[in-house]
Amino acid sequence: MAGITRNKPREAYVEKMHAKLDELAADIDRIEAKARVAKADAKIAWNERLEAIRTRRSATQARLEALKAGGGAAWDNLKNGVEEAWAELQEAVRDARRNLS
Repeated sequence: MAGITRNKPREAYVEKMHAKLDELAADIDRIEAKARVAKADAKIAWNERLEAIRTRRSATQARLEALKAGGGAAWDNLKNGVEEAWAELQEAVRDARRNLS
C-alpha cells in the first residue's frame, strides 16, 4: 500500500505536465499556421523556429516518460530534467509568439 501512496505525487505531476503540453499545443498550432502563410524568406525562419519547438517538445515528452518510469531515488533528478525541458520549450514558444506580429 505504501508504494501506491508514494506514487500519487508522481502521477499527479506527470498528469499536470501532460496537461501543460496539451495547452501549449494550441500555441504551437498558431505558430505553424503563421509559418504556412509566411513569405518565402520568412517561411524558412518560421520553419526553423518550429523545428526547434518540436525538438524541445519531444525532449520534454521523453523526459516526462522517463519520469513516469523512473525509480524513487531518481525522482528529483528526473523532475528537474522535466522542469528544465519545460522552461526551454515555453521560452521557445514565447519567442515565436513575440515574433508573430
